Amino acid sequence: MSQVLHPEIQSAFTGLLTQLLQDKTKSTDLSENAEWISQLLKNKRIYNAYYDLAEEIYDASAFQCEQLPYFHQTQLYHILQQGRRAIYLPCQNSLSSFDQQCDREIVPENGGIHAHAESLRSERYTKNRNEFNSTIDTQFEMIPPYRLSADATSVDIVKTVKKMPYFQIPNARVGQIYQAKIQMQHPIQQLVYICADRIEISDELGLFFNQDMQQLQGTPLQAGEFKLNFQYKINPEQADWQQGEVTFIVTPDPRSLWQINEPDLNEPYQKSHSDSDYIQAETFKIAACSQRGRSHEHAGTFRDDDFLIRQIDNSDWAILIVADGAGSADFSRRGSQLAVQSMGQVLHDHLKQQREQLDQLIAGWQVGEVDQQLQALGQQLQDLFYQAALSAVEAIEHEAHQQQVDVKKFSTTLLAAIVKQQPERTLISSFWIGDGAIAVYSPDKIRLMGKPDGGEFAGQTRFLSRQVVNQFSAQVNIGYFQDCQAVFLMTDGISDPCFETDAGLNNLQKWQQLWQEIQPKLQHEKPDQALLEWSKFFSAGHHDDRTLAVLWQDLLQKRADENDDQKNSELNAHDKPLRG
Repeated sequence: MSQVLHPEIQSAFTGLLTQLLQDKTKSTDLSENAEWISQLLKNKRIYNAYYDLAEEIYDASAFQCEQLPYFHQTQLYHILQQGRRAIYLPCQNSLSSFDQQCDREIVPENGGIHAHAESLRSERYTKNRNEFNSTIDTQFEMIPPYRLSADATSVDIVKTVKKMPYFQIPNARVGQIYQAKIQMQHPIQQLVYICADRIEISDELGLFFNQDMQQLQGTPLQAGEFKLNFQYKINPEQADWQQGEVTFIVTPDPRSLWQINEPDLNEPYQKSHSDSDYIQAETFKIAACSQRGRSHEHAGTFRDDDFLIRQIDNSDWAILIVADGAGSADFSRRGSQLAVQSMGQVLHDHLKQQREQLDQLIAGWQVGEVDQQLQALGQQLQDLFYQAALSAVEAIEHEAHQQQVDVKKFSTTLLAAIVKQQPERTLISSFWIGDGAIAVYSPDKIRLMGKPDGGEFAGQTRFLSRQVVNQFSAQVNIGYFQDCQAVFLMTDGISDPCFETDAGLNNLQKWQQLWQEIQPKLQHEKPDQALLEWSKFFSAGHHDDRTLAVLWQDLLQKRADENDDQKNSELNAHDKPLRG
């Protein structure tokens, strides 16, 4: 294990020491203590106490730590990764010479120790020992502190260095494949040769010692702190075996810490923990699912996400909407529900009445050019989304007024897409308020239909409101693509674990990986149910509600149908009579 502190850890450690040594009653110049602090930074015992505090914090709150989406970026995580610092014992001769020097300077030549001499010896011994420890950390034990001579007229002080080798082995986690070697940390840092028949490992632990690879292997079955006793040699050629012991820590599987609790049945706006839907049209299919997140399961609260998918009857037009209610808002589960239902109804009614006019505008649009047809189409879709979003806001405001509560208690994001899926082309117009993602996927390209809509400060999310709708023109986008394989809408419960950052949403490789995971689910008889099961995947630090809506062309089925048509055409051709 590295003995050089990570710069960020050293900075945090320095800050702690500075605060502990600062005079809080006045502004103090700590430059005079800089050397002192520098010495403390080098003292491995002080640092190991700092590390022990970090371990205690994690042990007491591992569940809460694992919930933090940024846990791997915290100082606590870095300190735990750094580990303890190895403490080296000095050679016995060095310590003996040090002790002998104390004896020569303090003990009278006649061997008797008077009270004053003993006090002086103790004071000098402690002072010199502390100075010695400031440069080289040691572990020692006085065994025994005093030994009486036979005539009991004098006392001999016998000092013995306790040279116990210290071993370490990396921590393991229940349910995860493990392999690691036991390493001596002091008096020297090195690997040792261990006899597989002479190491005590409980069968219930689920691990074994591999003699050839000289490492502990297997999949831990239980969490806890275990003492592993073993016999070792510094090298295989050494004659005698020596006894060793190492503390082996197995941390619990974070998934085992999660509880499933039901919400209070007296709470308003009861909501199911999961939902799904599936539409099969002539030229496309749509599947959507929404699953209560683990954080909500553990807290015994409702799912805040919601969605809606619709097909305009007897047409190639479709509507996809997802919404993520704000976790901090008491009734956001109702806000997301009202938003998708209100917006969905307005979009559906308009497209049902105006789709022929829209079809004409699309047919006359020269793709790649900004012409009158595109401008008219864009303006009509923007007006439509404005009316639909305003309807959602008014529905939420009406509900808040009815309940006599602040409208912010119903806060929600809102992502919507209108899609016209033709056999060879896909037109999509989108509306995007809040985080999550709307994307058009093809095997060699990803097109985001907007960007996550943050607030004024980093980490914030903008929610649907009357003010946002009145300034929303930038939230509407339109695209017409030849190579669309799928259209995705998702809340951040899906986008965060799959893409990690806003920049990751532009990473084609991550989208390809997502498509590889869910495409087999879309081939199921009930793809919405298959997606719902997939959405329960575990990702440390990501436990929010998960909602996903996917529109896709079943290209495999399409190719199969085309091949059948081609075979039938060939057979029909052979059946025709030959002409002379």
